[in-house]
Amino acid sequence: MNAVSFFVPGKPSTKNNKRAFVVGGKARVVIANKDRARMASFSAVAAEHALAVPLRGPVHLSLRFVFSPPKSMPVWKRVRLAALAADVPKVTKPDLSRLVTFAEDCLSGIFFVDDNQVIKIAATKEYGDRPGTWVQIVPAPVRQRDGRTTAEGVRP
Repeated sequence: MNAVSFFVPGKPSTKNNKRAFVVGGKARVVIANKDRARMASFSAVAAEHALAVPLRGPVHLSLRFVFSPPKSMPVWKRVRLAALAADVPKVTKPDLSRLVTFAEDCLSGIFFVDDNQVIKIAATKEYGDRPGTWVQIVPAPVRQRDGRTTAEGVRP
C-alpha cells in the first residue's frame, strides 16, 4: 500500500478534557457534545478516503494544521503572505500536541487499528489561506527476521 493523503477542511480543533461525575457512587466520564460533533465531522471526511481494512502494523503520520490569519494581524502582513503564498508558523494556542491527539483519535479505527501503532509523527501548525488539516498516512517498513523489509506495515 502506498501513502494516503487527504485534506479535512475547517478550523483544526483539539480534544478537550473529559468531564467526570459521580452518580450513585460510581464515576462517569463524559465527552462534551461539541467534541463529539467535531470528531464525527473529521472522521467522516477521513472515512471517504478509508482503506478496506485498517493497517495492523507500524504507521508514519504527517499532519499539517492550517489556521486563518487572525483579524488582529496587520493588513500589510496578510497581503504580503498572500503575495508570497507563504505559510507562517503559528506560535499561539492551541497546543500542537492536543491537535495531534485529536487527529490520531479521529483516524484510529479508520486507517489503523489503534493510535499506538503510530511510530513517527511529523506535525506543524501555521497560518494559511485555506484553514484545515492535511493528513498523510504511510505504512512504516517492517524488517523481517531474515533481513527482508516489507512496506505493507503488516508482519506476515
